[in-house]
Amino acid sequence: MGRRFGFTVPIVNSRALLLLVSLLASVLVRASGPLRTADAVLHAASIAVRPVQLSSGGQNYFAGYTTSFGDFLDDEVAVAGPIRDGAFTASLQLVFLSRIDPLTGEPPVLFPSVVLGAPTSADSDLNGVPDFYQVERSVAGEVTGGIVYVDNGLEVSRGTLTATWNRLPGVPTGTVSIQVRIADYGVNLTFLHPFEITVYTGSLNYRRDGGAVSGNLSLSRVGGSQRLSGALNLVRTNASELGFLEGGLTDDVSTFRWNVSEGVSTRVERLAEPPSAYLARLNFLEASPLVPLAPQYLAWDLHLLDRNDADVDGVPDLSDEAASGPGAPPGLRIAIEAGQAVLTLLGETGGRYGVESSAGISGFTLLQQITLSGTSVVIPLGPVSATQFFRARAL
Repeated sequence: MGRRFGFTVPIVNSRALLLLVSLLASVLVRASGPLRTADAVLHAASIAVRPVQLSSGGQNYFAGYTTSFGDFLDDEVAVAGPIRDGAFTASLQLVFLSRIDPLTGEPPVLFPSVVLGAPTSADSDLNGVPDFYQVERSVAGEVTGGIVYVDNGLEVSRGTLTATWNRLPGVPTGTVSIQVRIADYGVNLTFLHPFEITVYTGSLNYRRDGGAVSGNLSLSRVGGSQRLSGALNLVRTNASELGFLEGGLTDDVSTFRWNVSEGVSTRVERLAEPPSAYLARLNFLEASPLVPLAPQYLAWDLHLLDRNDADVDGVPDLSDEAASGPGAPPGLRIAIEAGQAVLTLLGETGGRYGVESSAGISGFTLLQQITLSGTSVVIPLGPVSATQFFRARAL
């Protein structure tokens, strides 16, 4: 059950009466390793591209993007594969505002399918996060291509897209100039859209217990006030991969759980470059941190950068086999100050401990639950007039 130690101390009260108090400090060996911290970045895999109007050649046009059906625009240009591939899909709503369709009495509308490229492959600082999703980095004149498909029920017309992306450093919003060319419909128009990325940064605090990893994510939205937190429990597969057990995130009002099923959100993969970085795709269930009440923006990418490498073998502690051993147990010290007993709890910064007391060597009850902000904390006990027993447990 762990190491135990006890001792007896004399206490003199204010009436100079000698009281003999036996204090047993019982320490249970931690079932998991020491607390470690990894950098965490969470971002929506999709990009929000806002609708705009355009006046050109005496005609007015409207262009908006969506992943929803019907006339509702959710502005989502959705990721179509691994982020680094830079492939995104959406439907384009292109409205010819200056014309009237004689059959409907409304302006004609095209609803082509779109495959659009975005500049998400570069990672100049080698932290595992594409530069495009690092708000502190700029995007300057990055050009990507794309394809447009218009299906009118009889034939499919094909066109092209050319996008130029710009965003200043420090802000999650920018502009993307998208040239739409569909020769069969006489379309050659360039729209300047605002776009936005949604990024959270923070940390993963975790412990290893054999192959199991128990951690907590704490994240803040870049350029916003929203905070997310939640448990991230993993199981080590090998040095390059961990599997999900469960997970979810919570803000002030909602809880968002991601889908853990075969082929979806089942692993955290260690990158080849840099080898201290990990990547996981989180697919939320019908409600995401960006749109809590609707099934949009459900795919998110979680990037972890773990600089912990206790045995210096090049494998971060998050997935290193050697990182699974137990850490140092907590400790208790007992002292008498001004005729009163005080305990000093010793442990790791960020560690969670329960201090318990009992009149005998069994039947302990929780005296105090503590998360250490440093490596120790003093717990006043007050006057002691009978035998008491104390112990600390790592939680």
